[in-house]
Amino acid sequence: MEEARVKYVMEVIRERRSIRKYKKTPIPDEIIHRLLEAAVLAPNGENFQPWRFIVIKDKNTIKSIGVISARASGRRFLQEFLSGKLEKRLGGIPPEKKKLVIKKMIEGGVSGFVGTAPLIIAVCNVPAEGIDTPWDCAAATENLILLAQSYGLGTCWVIGPTKDPRDQVKMKALLNVPDDAHIQYVISIGYPDESPNPRPRKPMKDIVFSERYNEPYYRE
Repeated sequence: MEEARVKYVMEVIRERRSIRKYKKTPIPDEIIHRLLEAAVLAPNGENFQPWRFIVIKDKNTIKSIGVISARASGRRFLQEFLSGKLEKRLGGIPPEKKKLVIKKMIEGGVSGFVGTAPLIIAVCNVPAEGIDTPWDCAAATENLILLAQSYGLGTCWVIGPTKDPRDQVKMKALLNVPDDAHIQYVISIGYPDESPNPRPRKPMKDIVFSERYNEPYYRE
């Protein structure tokens, strides 16, 4: 039984992907409740539980978040392109494909997709109620997206509409978030309409050390 549980958990972790295309199928309220329940069971500093979650189903609100996200990411990547950082970051991509990728990034396609999700959960924190609020919210989010995977749902963890202070102001106005709270990021959620391949991971031997940095843990 224990081995079966370990195997299942590892399968959920391995199969999780960042999903950016969703079916229009609505997500049942009982599943949404379970996702939130998993989130609030996350570890957090001194059990302050500084997180707040906004469940967003309204299509117009979701569309507005998509517009803010697209403009935010487009603006950020345009700055990277003009500074030469984007070209350098995408150096290993063939020229024709690179042009398409850069065009998509500058036009906001990297984050604008959230406007097509059937469900968004905005993850907020109240700094006065915690000591490790960003990390607490991250732990809660990881719980949520892994349970979503087990339900066959796709998710994407998106900072696009909240990273820039100007966009934070727009998002707080849209979602009626008070001054003492901060929107950490949003999670787009829906039944997947794509099956992306797994992204490559660095070899364990290159990133895990023994006792001291750069002392190999895994030996050949």
